[in-house]
Amino acid sequence: MLDKSDRLKPPSLLEQQGFERYCLDRHDLNMDVEGPLKQIQKEFDSLSRDPYGSGDNRFRSYARGILLPWKPEFNWIPPTIVVDGRPVTEYYQGAYNPDFSGERRLLPAISEEAKSNLLLRRLIWIDFDRTFWPKALRAHPLQVGLSFIKLQVDADHRRALSTPDSFHQDGETFTFAHLVQRTGIVGGVNAIASPSARGKTPAEIADEERFEEFELARPLESYAVFDPLVSHYVSPIELEDGRHKGERSIILVDFTPMVPIHHVVQ
Repeated sequence: MLDKSDRLKPPSLLEQQGFERYCLDRHDLNMDVEGPLKQIQKEFDSLSRDPYGSGDNRFRSYARGILLPWKPEFNWIPPTIVVDGRPVTEYYQGAYNPDFSGERRLLPAISEEAKSNLLLRRLIWIDFDRTFWPKALRAHPLQVGLSFIKLQVDADHRRALSTPDSFHQDGETFTFAHLVQRTGIVGGVNAIASPSARGKTPAEIADEERFEEFELARPLESYAVFDPLVSHYVSPIELEDGRHKGERSIILVDFTPMVPIHHVVQ
């Protein structure tokens, strides 16, 4: 957290309560969003299945970048691993995701075309402007993680869920979620709770642990979490009655300080 004596402006809701909801539009982004958003949706339409999914209706891709706050400058880290002829990007959460504790996942890489999308780059900088850091970390580069995640349902696969299917923290200092599309579904309810809810389902937490529940409904409707202060959860989605197909597509942007690791020679 920032020192009180070091503040340049009053603390935001994100800093005060550990989460914040908002919706972006062309005025916030200072650009026409319709065309670039359609280009991003095309990327979601062709997403590869999540190789670590519990079924065949979760789709995902991932990219990493480096942001230098003092310049300011942002650059993508190129994928260096190829699996079955396709580039992949390593994703590691340590013990924060109980479904993949200690596992280094290799996820399909986000395309170069998508990474050059102007709207996407604007989102990264707008999200960064909402972050706050103590003095000791302001001279460190930040790793930026970018996830495209789509849950899809149809007549044969009427239910899809995120991982983990419980309240959790991510391990990244800040995470920002931006809705791309929601159609033909019910569910997908976001919930924010205290860190003590970690590992529990919504039915298992006490009322005093639960802070807020909401749904993202419109494109670029968003929320942010400051990981040390809260845990979060999103419920499974199901096919809406009378519909043949549905999906919930979302962009996640996270920021984590890059700090040196010193190896001690025994």
